[in-house]
Amino acid sequence: MFKVRKVSSIIKFLLIFMTLLSLRIDLFFTSNENAHLNLLRYMIIFMGMISTIIALVFEKKIKNVCIYHFAIRYISITLIIVLFFIIYTKQLYGYSLYQTFSLATAYLYHPAAIGIIYILNHEKKPGTFLNTILKISFFFICIKFLAWLTYNFFPFHLFENFAIEYSNWTRNGLQRVNGGSLFGIIYILANAKAMMAKETVKPIIKTDRKYYWIISFLFIYNCIVIQSRYMGIVLLITSTITYYATRKKNISKLMMIVLIGIGACLLLIIGILPDLYNSFSLSGKYGSSTLARIDGLQHFYELFKTMGKGIGLGFVANGYGTEYLFYRTSWLNYYISDLGIIGSFFRFGLCTFLLYAYLFIKMIRTTILCKRKQSYLYPIILTTSIYAILTCLASELYDSSCAFAMPFYVAITSYISGKCKIDKTISKNKTNIRKIK
Repeated sequence: MFKVRKVSSIIKFLLIFMTLLSLRIDLFFTSNENAHLNLLRYMIIFMGMISTIIALVFEKKIKNVCIYHFAIRYISITLIIVLFFIIYTKQLYGYSLYQTFSLATAYLYHPAAIGIIYILNHEKKPGTFLNTILKISFFFICIKFLAWLTYNFFPFHLFENFAIEYSNWTRNGLQRVNGGSLFGIIYILANAKAMMAKETVKPIIKTDRKYYWIISFLFIYNCIVIQSRYMGIVLLITSTITYYATRKKNISKLMMIVLIGIGACLLLIIGILPDLYNSFSLSGKYGSSTLARIDGLQHFYELFKTMGKGIGLGFVANGYGTEYLFYRTSWLNYYISDLGIIGSFFRFGLCTFLLYAYLFIKMIRTTILCKRKQSYLYPIILTTSIYAILTCLASELYDSSCAFAMPFYVAITSYISGKCKIDKTISKNKTNIRKIK
């Protein structure tokens, strides 16, 4: 028992330190420079590999532990794909090995999922580690909000390096600040715990109300700081579906439809829906953004056919001598990451189905299994599945700005899948996961 706790502590330390690096703790002390940014990514990969090795060595019956099975298979497949495209990219564009590897770093974070699963399986109080990740990540969100607020509206600037992490990233005359690498994980955990709260006794419901406030803050942050129209829709749809799916005993389907209808009518009356529609319209306020994506589809499709020859464009970079492949005009570029899963298809061809479809199918099957077994883990796998699938339609899950969330997606899916297979019935009446304060 002592050895298990000691190993868990080591892995937990590594993963928390990796989390701090991915959230850019360095911006408290230095500016955003590519040289040390690459160093941070290499450190994250190295510590992720170390945590994985430690977990595999000290988990005595790894082959018989169902909670690891999917993670090991998925990581093995993706590493083979990444290795192939590192070699392929180097040959296709003439990049150096260092340049090619630096472009592939975002695809090498997910082996850390093994370490996450080990902690989830051995921690004394289930959910403690994820709750720690939630608190750390939410703290950085608050820091970024202060940075955005002071940078745009005050003569003094707090945490300015966070505000200008992505220079010239503006909309409506305001500097935008992204939500960090674990914005999605904060939302998933907060939403899942909010949905779990109603299943518990009254004293715990009161302590879990904070998660509703966290969800509200994330929605506001997305609307005014990130200013992402699509992500706002993703958050709204995910919360609505999970709320209904976990509350159907308390509210009828008809009532939910009525509430959604009333809400849509109210939005229509006050003009939000027309504004939202116009924002996506080519003639609307942000028509140029929508048009850029449409043009980008055609542009990268042509490159996929000519340069990629149907195999894929690989880790092509807007740099290292291939900047011309991204030119839209003399001052504007195309961004393949803006095309979501379609952009991933242009990168990896048919291998995209192994990177995404395999994960998503497993998420959906695990969600259905949890529902059938009335698992108390149902809210978190449901939230994870909906959020990840909807998000990838418009942005790459492996994009460098949010790729560190991938180990958590894989770990949550693999762990819950294994737990549902091991336990014949995981009743919602169990309250051990709700010991989280």
